[in-house]
Amino acid sequence: GLHFFADSQKALDELGYSRRPLDETLLDTLRHLRERERLPEQWEFVKSLAPDNVASVICLKQLASRHVFAGFLLSRFPTVFNICQGNHDLRSSLTRITEASRYAAGRFRIPRSCKRERWVIDRMFDYVYFGSDEFLREVIPG
Repeated sequence: GLHFFADSQKALDELGYSRRPLDETLLDTLRHLRERERLPEQWEFVKSLAPDNVASVICLKQLASRHVFAGFLLSRFPTVFNICQGNHDLRSSLTRITEASRYAAGRFRIPRSCKRERWVIDRMFDYVYFGSDEFLREVIPG
């Protein structure tokens, strides 16, 4: 009773059942759980996921989590990702990092050859933080 195998051919033939790729199913499940508020706050980035950008989202989240302002950036990750997607240089840098990196053991191994691209992404992180109301309240009290 530990394993059960089934064939869906009858459902395909008689009911018009169609299989979906696993990544689409997982993304829909994550979106559904987020909409029902069943995911922790740090999973808010799920709303930025789509089948064609999963690697970029995961890579950017990894880069943000290593930044000095990680707490601030991760709490606003969908906005950070949208900024990255809305700017040609940022999007290109993130794409180059993602494509040049090797994903292993749950994280991207980013090569040294992406030094300039990482610098571009890190500057964006800095601008997001230093342009925030939270930073301005700290610098200009009252």
